[in-house]
Amino acid sequence: MGQALLNVLINATQAIPEGKPGRITLRVRLLGGHVHVAISDDGIGISEPDLAKIFTPFFTTKGVRMGRGMGLFISRHIVTSLGGRLKVRSAPGEGTTVEVEFRVASGARISDLPRSS
Repeated sequence: MGQALLNVLINATQAIPEGKPGRITLRVRLLGGHVHVAISDDGIGISEPDLAKIFTPFFTTKGVRMGRGMGLFISRHIVTSLGGRLKVRSAPGEGTTVEVEFRVASGARISDLPRSS
């Protein structure tokens, strides 16, 4: 799960144009027996045609040296193989939000997790 979230965070940092101030927000909440993680950026966003392809292996909108097009494919595979869900909302010029939801691991100390209000 750490690798999946790291991939999403790297994408968020790369979505903010170089030299421009940007913001990345990470929210973690406990919703019932699930942990909900939302990573949002105020970067360039993703067009609707590209949004339909973002989980396709080797698909990338980045330059040759910036990515291989495997990060979101691998992230979704990790999350879904652990019984979780990963979804993406985005619009050009408005940034992107990636939401990951997964079950709390058995034996986890729920008292240590933040609660949503």
